[in-house]
Amino acid sequence: MSLRLLPLLLAAAGLCAEELLIRDLRVSAGLAPTDFSYTTSDELATTSGDDAFDDARCLGLRAAWSWSGAGRSWAPIVAAEMLAEDASYGDGGSYSQYTLRGLAGIGWQPADAWTLSLLALLGAGRPSFDVPVATGGTIATAGASASTGILVGLDWAFSRSWRLGVEAGWIEEAATLSGDGVDLDLTRSGVSAAIGLAWVWSRRPIRLE
Repeated sequence: MSLRLLPLLLAAAGLCAEELLIRDLRVSAGLAPTDFSYTTSDELATTSGDDAFDDARCLGLRAAWSWSGAGRSWAPIVAAEMLAEDASYGDGGSYSQYTLRGLAGIGWQPADAWTLSLLALLGAGRPSFDVPVATGGTIATAGASASTGILVGLDWAFSRSWRLGVEAGWIEEAATLSGDGVDLDLTRSGVSAAIGLAWVWSRRPIRLE
């Protein structure tokens, strides 16, 4: 190969690169981690152990934004998300919360219809946990939670305005709850997975030169 052809090939590769642009609103449904460890205390005793929810489901609404560079197939991404979660536990127990998440990371568009993303997240939530007791009924607790995690996503653009995506990651959450004379510390971690539909509300780039 002639060295004089090398600049032409590099220029052609740059022209073929797809420019990543994300301006979308996404709704998603997924599964949240179920395994947790706990410490409970009341006026009589303190106990701790490991347990799991029967299942944990979530619905999310996310707004995402990227800063593009001319001809660049990668871009930094920021996003904000509201997550509603509901989990069942034992005989009549339940765990539910609303969580606000901030996300940041990077995206890469190897082809016009496909986008890969890697996002880190920080979240804050307001959980409630109704814990069944052996004598019947439940103990109602409520409090606050903080979460961190890493998410990997793959999106397919099936039109100029719509994307279908899947996402999986690892989430860790620490929650402190109290109620009915009981204090409860709960730590949850595990794999999360979701499928989402995104509407591209703008295709106007903001350059990151």
